[in-house]
Amino acid sequence: MPFIAPISERQPDLPYPLDGTYNGPGKVVFADASILIVIGSGDLAPDAPATGSVMTRVRVLDRSSGDVLNDFDLVDPVTPAPSNIFDRPNTIRDAVALNSNSFVFSILSQHPTLFYPETTTPVEVQNLVFVTDVANGSYVIVTPFEPDPDFPESYAYSTSIPLGNGNVLVLGNMDRTVVGQIYTSTGVAVGGNFEFLPWNHFSEQPDGSYSQLVWSGFSNESLDDGRSIFTMIQTREEGNFNVPAAPDKYDQIVGYFLDANGTKAGNQITFSIETALNFRIVKYEIAELNNGGFVVVWAENDWSSLDSNLNYDSNLRYGIFDANGVLQGNYFDLDTSVGPADVRPSEIFLDSVLELSDGGIGIFWRGGYEGHAVEDTPTAAILDPSGSLIDAPFSLYDSFTIRDYAFDWDILPDGSLVMYSINVGAAGGYPLSAEFEFREFVVAMEVPPTTGDDIIAGTEQADTIALLQGDDRVYGRAGNDNLYGEAGDDVIEGGAGADVLDGGTNTAVGDTLSYLSSPAGVTVYLASGTVYGGDADGDTVSGFENIDGTSFGDFLFGDANANTVSGNGGADWLYGGGGDDTINGGAGSDL
Repeated sequence: MPFIAPISERQPDLPYPLDGTYNGPGKVVFADASILIVIGSGDLAPDAPATGSVMTRVRVLDRSSGDVLNDFDLVDPVTPAPSNIFDRPNTIRDAVALNSNSFVFSILSQHPTLFYPETTTPVEVQNLVFVTDVANGSYVIVTPFEPDPDFPESYAYSTSIPLGNGNVLVLGNMDRTVVGQIYTSTGVAVGGNFEFLPWNHFSEQPDGSYSQLVWSGFSNESLDDGRSIFTMIQTREEGNFNVPAAPDKYDQIVGYFLDANGTKAGNQITFSIETALNFRIVKYEIAELNNGGFVVVWAENDWSSLDSNLNYDSNLRYGIFDANGVLQGNYFDLDTSVGPADVRPSEIFLDSVLELSDGGIGIFWRGGYEGHAVEDTPTAAILDPSGSLIDAPFSLYDSFTIRDYAFDWDILPDGSLVMYSINVGAAGGYPLSAEFEFREFVVAMEVPPTTGDDIIAGTEQADTIALLQGDDRVYGRAGNDNLYGEAGDDVIEGGAGADVLDGGTNTAVGDTLSYLSSPAGVTVYLASGTVYGGDADGDTVSGFENIDGTSFGDFLFGDANANTVSGNGGADWLYGGGGDDTINGGAGSDL
C-alpha cells in the first residue's frame, strides 16, 4: 500500500496580516523550482487604501526558506481610486505559470457603468491578469469579453489555456455561446473575439415541454505533445413552461482537443457518464498519464439528500482515456468513506489530480464529516501509470483545521508533492485568523531497497528493512519495526510502535531521525539515544546526526557532532549541543 509521507512543513506569511476579515482563499502558482507565488486577498487589512476595501496582493516567496522576495498590489483600471480594488477576490481562477518569471490568472471585478436591470448593483466582469515580470511586479490587466448590456448576467464562466505556440487562449460563456480571445504571454490581444462553439441546443414542444443544454465549469489541461483539452460541464435540462417547477438536470463532462494554435481538433468528446437525477457535478480534474492518455476524475453530490447536518450523498468517480479520448474499459467509483468511523462524508471536496514522479496518478480529496464544518480529512488514492487503482484510498491525517478555504496539491520539479492550505480558524464569526500552510511530501511504496536513492514504506505490521547504498527515505508506519540506514545520508521515520532505528554510516549531510508524522510532540536526546512522547515512545535510536521534529511542541537536543535540528511547527525547545550546528525553528514560538 502506498504511503504519502511528509518531509517538511512551513507557514509563510500570507499576503496580508489578517487581523481583519479574510475575503477568499487565494491561489498558489509554482513558477519554477525556487519560486512560490501566493495570490491572496484581505478585507479591512491595516494597509488597505480605504476602510472596508478588499485588496488583492501577489506575494513571491522563496520555495525553500519561505522568505518574501516581493510584494505588489493589483489595481483595477476600470474602478476609480481609492476603491481601486477587485470586488471578488475569492473568485481567483486559473492561476497558471507561463514561464519562470510570468503567469496569468483571472479574477472578477465590477463593471463601472453597467448595472443589473432595475438595481444599482454593478455587473461582475471577468478580468485576466498577466503578471509579466514577477521580480519587478509588472502586470497587465485585460477584459477579454464585455458583457451584453441586454443580458449582463450572461457572462459567467471562463478558462485560460496556455497553447503550444506560446500564446494563451481564453474561452468564455457569452449568452450560452462559447467565445474565444487569444493573447500573447504579455497580455497583447491577437485579433478579436471569435465564436468558438455556437449554442443551438434548445427544443420546445406544443405542450410546453422543453429540453436544452447549458454549459458551465470551464477547465483545461495542457498535454505533453503540445495539444490541450478544453472541458466543461454540460447540463441537460428537461422541463415544462406550463408547470411551476424547476427543470430536471443531468450533468456530464464534455470537451474538445485543441491543437498548438487553439483550433478545435475533432468532434466533441464525452469524458464522464451522465449523472442521475438530482446529482450535480461540483468539481472535476484531469491529469495526463505517461502513456499519452489521461484520467478524468469528478465529484458529484445528490442535492436532494441534503440533511439538517449539511450532509450529502456523494460520489467520486473516474475514467481512463487513451491519447485520442477513447474510454478504456469502464468508469470507476472511489471509496469516499475513508475517515472517522461510523460517519458518512458530507460534500466531497475534490482538490487535485496529479501525475506523480513515477508516472502514476495521485487523486486528492477531502470529506467533511458529520456537520460539514467539523473537520476535513485529506484523503488520497494512487493509480499506477496505466490508471489502475493501487490498493484502497487512505487518509493522510486524522483531521485538519476546520474551514480550510484553499486546499490544493502540486508536484515540484524534484518529484516531491506539495500541499498548501489557508486555514481560517473557527467556523463562523469575524475577524478570522488565518495561516498559510505549505507542506512537502513524498510517495513511499512497499518495495525492496536498491542501491539507488529509495523512498520506501513499511507495512502496518512489524517490518525489518535494511537500506543499501544511496540517500534513502524509509517510513516504518505502524508496528514494531527495525529500520537500518546503512550507507548514505538517510531519513528514517519509524512511525507508531516501539521501533529500532539506526542511521548507519553517512557522508557530509548525516542521517536524519524524523518524527514529522507524529500525532504529538516528542523529546529527543541524540547524545544518549533517549526518545519519548508521540511516535517516539518505545523507540531505540542510534547513528543519527540530525532531527526532524513534529508539528507540535518538541524538545530536541543534539550531541557533540555537527547537527541539523528542525522543529517544524509548534512551540519547540531546540539545542544543538557541541559542534557546528544548524537550528531551524519552523513555525511557532521557539527557543
